[in-house]
Amino acid sequence: MPEKGLSIPPPGKPVLLRRSATTSLERWTGARPPILRKVYRYPGFRGPLRGILRNTCLAPSRVAREFRALKHLAALGLQPDLALGFREERRLGFLRRAELWMLDFGGKDLESLGASPPRETGFWEGLRTFLLGLRGSGLVDPDLWARNLLYRAEDHRFAKIDASASVLLPPARARRSALRNELILLAELRRLGFPVDHLEALGQALGHPGGIGTTGINPSGR
Repeated sequence: MPEKGLSIPPPGKPVLLRRSATTSLERWTGARPPILRKVYRYPGFRGPLRGILRNTCLAPSRVAREFRALKHLAALGLQPDLALGFREERRLGFLRRAELWMLDFGGKDLESLGASPPRETGFWEGLRTFLLGLRGSGLVDPDLWARNLLYRAEDHRFAKIDASASVLLPPARARRSALRNELILLAELRRLGFPVDHLEALGQALGHPGGIGTTGINPSGR
């Protein structure tokens, strides 16, 4: 089983956070800080083919991409180093199972914050700084959704997770995609109920003079 990084399970028993037919997310609370394990499964006949066509052989797997993205953002100082390691199980080159181990950043995702949108200066300044850093990092991630951005209120820090579709490009080449992804995120935050005046100010600070209401982008991004 090819692996990179930590390969020893943490102490205690896992608590299942969510599960679907092909993925699951677990938390080990016996470790401090808690550790998360994300598992991808490729069952049956179509599962391995899906892995080959989307994630394997000619390109890094989903866990390899996310591990790389987490390490890249940590190396730039944009967020703590959350990536601990990953494993892949293959048969004849076909990906059958993969898992990613990472530290639990804590905090809440921005989608859940939409129920009570923050107005404090630390949040908005921190988000501006984080998005500008992400733009200059060369990481292009089409999954820049509110649910994939975490905010920790005690120190006003942010973290980007779920970057399994990301690629690394020279910053100059990545800029166009980064600008579009920012606009999609701002439109989504508006749909979720974040204050428009704060979003408009953030858009201006990020260099989007047209404002978030005139992007012509579907707020859902879909």
